[in-house]
Amino acid sequence: MRYMLVVLPFLVAGLATQAKPGPPSQSSARTAEEREVLATIDRFFAAVHDKDRATMLASVIPEGLATGVRMGEGPQPFMRSWHWATYIENQTGSPQRFVERLFGPEIKVEGEVAMVWARYELLVDGSFDHCGVDHFDLVRRDGKWLVYNLTWTNQKSGCPGR
Repeated sequence: MRYMLVVLPFLVAGLATQAKPGPPSQSSARTAEEREVLATIDRFFAAVHDKDRATMLASVIPEGLATGVRMGEGPQPFMRSWHWATYIENQTGSPQRFVERLFGPEIKVEGEVAMVWARYELLVDGSFDHCGVDHFDLVRRDGKWLVYNLTWTNQKSGCPGR
C-alpha cells in the first residue's frame, strides 16, 4: 500500500490501456499557455510511465513536495508528503503498472504561476483501484513550466461512474 500512495498521482494520464501516455484533455479551446502547462504534466506522466528518473527530475522543482491524502480509512484522513527526489526514487522502484486518467482538468494561469485541478481514477495492473483529485502547482522558470507541488486525494468510495 505504501508504494501505491507514493506513486498514484504521477502516473499516466488519459490512458484507457497500459500503452504509452497521452495528453490529458488537450482541448483546442485551451489557450497556448494552458496547453503548455498540460504538456508539462504530460511530460512528467510519460517519464513516470517509462520510469525515466532524469526526465522526472527535470520536470519538477526539487524543493517542492508530493503530498497524498488518503480518505475514508479512519476518522481523520491520512496525509504523507515526500520531496521529489524521494518520491521519484519510490516511483522508479515500484514493480506495479499504473494508469491514471485525468478528467476535465481545470487550468488557471497568472504570470509565472499555474494551477491544474482534475478528478482522476487509478488503475493498478489494469484494474480499478481508487479515485480522487489531483492539484498541481507549477512555476515557470526561464520560460519552462515545472511542477512545484502536487497534492492528491485517494479514495475507494464515492468515485464518479463507479
